[in-house]
Amino acid sequence: MVKYQITDPSLYPIKNIFDRETGDMIALRDKTTKNIYEIATEFLHYTKKYKKISVINRHYEIGLELGFDMIHLNSDQFQLIDTLDRTKLIVSCHSLDEILYCQNRGVKYATISPIFVDKPKAMGIERLKQISQSVDINLIALGGIISHKEVELLSHLNLFGFASIRYFMREN
Repeated sequence: MVKYQITDPSLYPIKNIFDRETGDMIALRDKTTKNIYEIATEFLHYTKKYKKISVINRHYEIGLELGFDMIHLNSDQFQLIDTLDRTKLIVSCHSLDEILYCQNRGVKYATISPIFVDKPKAMGIERLKQISQSVDINLIALGGIISHKEVELLSHLNLFGFASIRYFMREN
């Protein structure tokens, strides 16, 4: 199961992200920093140095210009799917309908969330199992994955991987 690490600006400077356990794929996710281009350039340097798959969240123009391996579109960016290389996209989905929409457009990867969060909209492991068995897209579980306990529950499902912020921030 692929480990997809989503970063948080609280871990800056960027080098700090790579000083601990990291995922196979690492996404630069930053909604607040003004100098995102400079941060993305430094981030890309470290992903190459540590041989990680680089992903940029939301800032697709920068991702294309700098040569990120993949682009992660948020659910409010669905209109961009048909304009980008769908084999290098990860799209945030929150329902079976959204996953099918992406699948029908040739998207190869989708996150599905929330899974384990204590909120009314959390789907839980049984619903995730049903969804994962009914689609033909590389699904990445996201939401409330904070320890090996959740990863173990996910390991028995038809998933490409899991994504998390907090899982990678924990003490090993």
